[in-house]
Formats: sequence, structure tokens, C-alpha cells
Amino acid sequence: MFETVRTIFAILREQDRSRESIVLSLDDLCPLWIKYNSSFKQEDVIKETAERPQDTATDQAGNGKAHILVQAFYSEVIEPNREALAGVLEGVNRIMEVLERYGDCPSVVTVVTDVERAEVTRIGDMLSKVTLRDHTLNVTRIALQLLKDTYHNPVGYIPVVIVAALGHDLGKIPEMRSRNGYVKADHPKTSVSILEDIFQKDMGAHWLKLVTKVIGEHHQSTTDPLSELLKDADGKARQMEIEQAERKASLSWEEWFDCRGFLSKVGETVNVTQTGSAFRAFSMDGTVYCDATFLYETARVMAAEKSIIDITPLRDTDKDKALRRIVEVLRKSDCLTSDLGKGYTTRRYEIEVEQGKPKKMLLVPVKASAFENRDEFEAIKASHPPMIKRITPL
Repeated sequence: MFETVRTIFAILREQDRSRESIVLSLDDLCPLWIKYNSSFKQEDVIKETAERPQDTATDQAGNGKAHILVQAFYSEVIEPNREALAGVLEGVNRIMEVLERYGDCPSVVTVVTDVERAEVTRIGDMLSKVTLRDHTLNVTRIALQLLKDTYHNPVGYIPVVIVAALGHDLGKIPEMRSRNGYVKADHPKTSVSILEDIFQKDMGAHWLKLVTKVIGEHHQSTTDPLSELLKDADGKARQMEIEQAERKASLSWEEWFDCRGFLSKVGETVNVTQTGSAFRAFSMDGTVYCDATFLYETARVMAAEKSIIDITPLRDTDKDKALRRIVEVLRKSDCLTSDLGKGYTTRRYEIEVEQGKPKKMLLVPVKASAFENRDEFEAIKASHPPMIKRITPL
């Protein structure tokens, strides 16, 4: 009888407990959610920095959101490619930890010496609220999809692309830039150094050399396919982020670029001396010779005046791509002379001037007849002593 009473009492106690509320913070739950938590070696990644004074509840909420975001990305991107990443997974986990802990910093840098500085002056305001973590995860998703769309059997490149995409902007993290004299270095160089620290055991490995090459070239002109892939993914991510920030859909180059309007803007500068130089655009013998950088800058101004959201004319990184598109439109409109061979964007010329040594320049030859204001710029030329005597294609 006594045992029966004790059993009933125990059951009643358990029923009471089931009605009690259990409250756990996100920080308590997330370590249980994140699949790679057991692989972390947090103390090896970066020295602890002094905590900034801030509201504890806010800090916990922010960390919780970062945990959830990173875990979702890990499940979506890393887990399905775990087999391909087998040899680099520990390093990938460490990168993910850095992004989780320090990725709330801006995704653009304002350091004067950084390679991205010029672009920040044009797109920084639009991207000021995009965190480094968000941008990095966007780039990695897009890069992986581009890889799978481009290569029939991309498995061998998956580690290179994922590590390069995850690590390409680590050098923008303030805590990282302040280490080992990286403050004045371009962020790609800093990113490479950070990854080399993380993957010390793989130093000299071919795949890691590819990763550092891709990251080092992601703000440069390059012909390397994987470097171009990361640049393309970076640009597409920026395009998406600008659209979201501006709450406005983008237009394709073909939709906004008007050949007639473009030539009208270029025509305003033909034969007009610019800061002591007449070589931005000048006419001779029925041809207008245009400096390639001048054409790119004109397209950028045109896009800005139309409030166009197109990353191509906004990033110096995409200068070559923008120039190819400009020349392609001019060629389709039959505006180029026969000097410029098919598939080329510029031609090298030697310019003989009245005074001084001959100059060699890469120029785009456009038919003078394509300009509606031809009479105006020819009149400008006639009213000034000729500076250019002869131009010869090389």
C-alpha cells in the first residue's frame, strides 16, 4: 500500500513539472544546433580582444542571430559538399567561426590605401549596412553555383572555390587588420595571410596556392578562370545587395546603355583639352580616337545620371568587362573603324605630336560620322594649333 501511494505521488509530481516553463537563450541553444561546433579550436584563430561595453541582452541576441545564420549556411552549403571538403573541413570550420564572431563589421573598407577605396566612394553608402558576414556568405553561394554551372565535373575545384570565397574578405575585419602590421595592407593580401595561418599544415599544397592566387586577384585584371569566377560572384553579390539596399530592381546593360546617348556624351569632349591633355578623345582623318579609360568613365557618369543600378560601371574591378560591353555595342551599331579587329577592345597606336617624343596609347577608333556633333568638334580643332601631327596603328 505504501509503495502504491509513493508511486501515485511521484506521478503527480512529474505532471506538475511538465507544466513548468523552461527558458533558454539562443546562446544556450545554438552550440547544440551547430554541427561543426565540436571541431572548433577557438583559441588558435585569433587573440581575444577587449569586449566593447554594450547591453548584455543586445549582445546575446546579436550572437544568437549570427549562430542561426551561420548554421543555416553550413547546412545549406557545407554539409552537402562535406565529402569534397574532407581534407580542408577543419580550416573551413575555423573560417566560419571567425565570420560568426567578427563578421558584423562593414563589408566595405575605408582605409585610404586599400585597393577597394575608390569603389567605396561610389557604392559605400548603398552598402554601408551590409555586414561582412552577409556579403561573404552571399559570394560563397553564388561562386559555388557559378562553378557548377561552368564546369561539367566541378568536384575537384569545390575546396578551392569555397575556401577562396569564404576567405576573400577576411582582411577587412578590423581585429585582423590590426594584427601583424596588416593595417596599411590591401585587404586581399591580409586575407591571404590569414588563410595561410589557418591552413599552415597545407602550406605548399597546390590547392592552397590556387586559393591565394584567386583571392589576390579578385580586385585585379586577370585571365585566370577561377579568379574571374570569384570576381563575377563578388560582383553579382554586390549587385544583389545594392538592389536590396535601394529597394529597386537592376537593369541589364542592354536595357539601360543607349549607344546614341553615349556617343553624344563622348562627343562633348572630342578635341577639348582636358587638364593639359588632348588625348582623351580627338579626331583625325574621319576617325575619333578615344582613350579606353575615358569611355569607361563616360559610361559610369551616364549610369549615375540615369540612377541605374548596375555594378559593372561602379567597380574598377569590372573596368575590362565594361569596356568590352561598350565596344560590343559600338561594333553592333557599325560605329567602329576597320582598324579594330574583331574580338579586340582597343588598338595600340603611336601618336606623333608637334613637340616632344611620340606617345604610344591604347585607343578605341570610332567613326567620326557616328557623332551627331561632328561639325562642332571639328570646328574646335580648326580653331587651335594642331597638337597631333600623325597617328599610326601598331
